Amino acid sequence: KEDFLGDVLDYVNGTYGILSLKPFLDSNKKLNFYAIFTDKTVCTIEDNTLVCDDETVKRISLSCPNDYIYVLGARNNFLNFINPIRSSSYINLASINTADHRLVVAHEFGHIFGRLADEYVEEGLDFSSNTYKNCDLEGCPKWKNFIGAGCFRGCGSISLYRSTDTGIMKNYFESETYGEYNQWLLNNTLYR
Repeated sequence: KEDFLGDVLDYVNGTYGILSLKPFLDSNKKLNFYAIFTDKTVCTIEDNTLVCDDETVKRISLSCPNDYIYVLGARNNFLNFINPIRSSSYINLASINTADHRLVVAHEFGHIFGRLADEYVEEGLDFSSNTYKNCDLEGCPKWKNFIGAGCFRGCGSISLYRSTDTGIMKNYFESETYGEYNQWLLNNTLYR
């Protein structure tokens, strides 16, 4: 339980915690965090991805007000090195492998809070540029006049474009920022 609470504090306030990143630096009055410890098994591993049972998790989380739910699945770092398990998110539930990089929480928060797409290319994935605000067509008309935004190929699909070369939504091992345009999108979601 102590390890769990330590992880929660680190994911919220730590070096790579949500409240240490733009645009959430000054959002401690807009965002609340609650921790519920349980020893019930609510997650499984499917195709090397941690997936948690939505119904069970939501039932457990009823004791706290919530819009978004994170489940922390404790995993040994050595085991994870040998057989890596991906974290995941779906609608408002993020399933986090604690052996993953700490920025995985910010990445998954980009999905469930900001409705941002992965900015890496996933084979076989194809969707419209209107599906996600952080993906656009060639030439990037959505953010062409936005200062600090570029136009880089690959946003979920190879046919779409992203505003930053490398950001948290592309590769959180290489970047500690969402990028200017994505920060703007997240900030608009935060203050609407």
